[in-house]
Amino acid sequence: MSAGATWSIVGVLMAATLLAFVTRSWVIGRLWGPVFRIAHGTASAALLSVLLYLACMAIHGLVQYAVHAAFGGWLATTLTLVWTFAYTPVALVPLPDRDREPFGDLRRELEKAGATFPQARASAWVTGPLSFLGLGAVLGPLFVEFAS
Repeated sequence: MSAGATWSIVGVLMAATLLAFVTRSWVIGRLWGPVFRIAHGTASAALLSVLLYLACMAIHGLVQYAVHAAFGGWLATTLTLVWTFAYTPVALVPLPDRDREPFGDLRRELEKAGATFPQARASAWVTGPLSFLGLGAVLGPLFVEFAS
């Protein structure tokens, strides 16, 4: 991989990460808020959070696959970058933070979205490890685009 490709990936990741942290509250409210309105308890909230996160990851993968199957060249690269910017805020929502209490910031955001404390805690703990898969889902298409 060339130095230009490496710096392109780094630049895109920095911009997408900044976007993710700026829009984090909005994403949690829009996507996870309805989860807590239909959840009947702590276990169902945790299960629905995992299913929502995995569904978003699957949609991201399917869109990336469809873009590369339908288009090529600069159009596929452009659409990959646009979709990566759209998906990164969702992928990084449950990323563990460096708060004194594990997932403290995420739990507070989930409570603002309508979760009870036990629901927010369970949802944060079950989706937190999945954020590393989401990070891989963000990085994979970028490496494919810029490394080729």
